[in-house]
Amino acid sequence: DPNNTRARAEIARAYLALGETQTAAQEFETVQRQGVPADVSMTIDRYIAAARRVDDMNTTLVTGYLEAAIGYDSNVNAGPNKSTMAIPGFGSLPFVLGKDSTSNEDGFGSIGGGVNVRTPLGDGYAFLGGLSGVARGNFSKQQFDTQNADANIGITKTVDKDVYTLMAQTGVYYLDDNRYRNHTGLTGQWQRNLDARNQVGVFAQYSDLHYASLESRDADRYVAGASYAHLYRDGMMAFASAYLVGERPQERNVDWLGFDGVGVRVGGRMNYDAQTVFFGGLTYERREYNKQDPLFLTTRHDNQYGLLLGATRYLTKEWSVTPQVAWTVNE
Repeated sequence: DPNNTRARAEIARAYLALGETQTAAQEFETVQRQGVPADVSMTIDRYIAAARRVDDMNTTLVTGYLEAAIGYDSNVNAGPNKSTMAIPGFGSLPFVLGKDSTSNEDGFGSIGGGVNVRTPLGDGYAFLGGLSGVARGNFSKQQFDTQNADANIGITKTVDKDVYTLMAQTGVYYLDDNRYRNHTGLTGQWQRNLDARNQVGVFAQYSDLHYASLESRDADRYVAGASYAHLYRDGMMAFASAYLVGERPQERNVDWLGFDGVGVRVGGRMNYDAQTVFFGGLTYERREYNKQDPLFLTTRHDNQYGLLLGATRYLTKEWSVTPQVAWTVNE
């Protein structure tokens, strides 16, 4: 009875248990094509992902992506929403900000892509490398067009339930076709799979930031934190992380540009049906600057909030469309 989907699914599970991962994945995909309920299809997706993970551990894997976006941004230049401000260092005289210094709204389009490679080295070690980039152009505010490119290279070690990763990173950011900032850094991470549904992690990162025309902003940036993720039985996934962050100016006598902070992130995703995934997240970061600003004659404090909501609809196995809305405010 070749159309017996339950029998085919059990055969696929048997292939997976025997380690014949490619045949197992083919059988699972055949079951999906025959038409099954959404919850069964999502379960099959997890089996297919498990089969691919086994293959990925033993062969060189090269993956890539292309993406294009179109949207609207109420503040393309991340400017303040006030047109005038009093500066105590100049006798509290009111200064009128230029048009490009306050918030500007505009539509935008972007295109990006990347490639990643993973090569097993034996004894649980694997080599990792990647390149990515994105270019964003505004419809009318071209002076705020941006481009950025990033590269990373590193190594990972898997020991039973533990995964250790060390990555070197570098990147460059362009604003209005001029180099604005570049960075180099190092990231370390430890993850432990407590069981099939729970994962914890610890991470640390150092970045050397250099600004092309604002050398006083050059800084050493540090981040360290911990994370937790949980997969529910219905396929929903939730995560949370907390971290410490700090920046130290590299030039002397600009200590007011340095800060220490703390942040938290929570979010998750859930399967609506076999082709649709909902996702969302909340972020908060508090920054306390180290010295009094010489112009404003006060010490700066930031509260930054973020909200992201969206959905991904898979048109095919390879292509999807993702409408989303993001809100960020920094006080």
